Amino acid sequence: MKANNVRNKWGDNTVKNLIDGYRRKKMELFEIGGVRIPTATAFMRFLFPDEYGIMDSRVARITQRRGITSLYIREDGYINDTRRNKEEYAKSYNPFLLNEASQLKSRGVFFQDVAENGSLIDSSFRPCDIEMALF
Repeated sequence: MKANNVRNKWGDNTVKNLIDGYRRKKMELFEIGGVRIPTATAFMRFLFPDEYGIMDSRVARITQRRGITSLYIREDGYINDTRRNKEEYAKSYNPFLLNEASQLKSRGVFFQDVAENGSLIDSSFRPCDIEMALF
């Protein structure tokens, strides 16, 4: 069972690493016991949606074809968990998301969203919204 494989890799410092990853906004610190690039970037995206987006196999296919990223991809289409791919996320992909969101905001482009109270509001694009638009 995969869950047992993950739990077996957790140690005494696992919780400390997760909290440290949150405080320092470092994807690498979220990579614990079977957590790879897609899941670690999902943590970053949901914790810091104004700054990060998810990089998974669906997004990778699109960004590869469009020349946005040059990731090492496995034969089955998944992202290899390599240092180079982590750097690609930080140096190419996430800056792309930030730039696209910034350009839309500077041009006054908004989308309609739902506020916590259920009312419709105009929202500016964030990196996580750009990532969602990619797939």
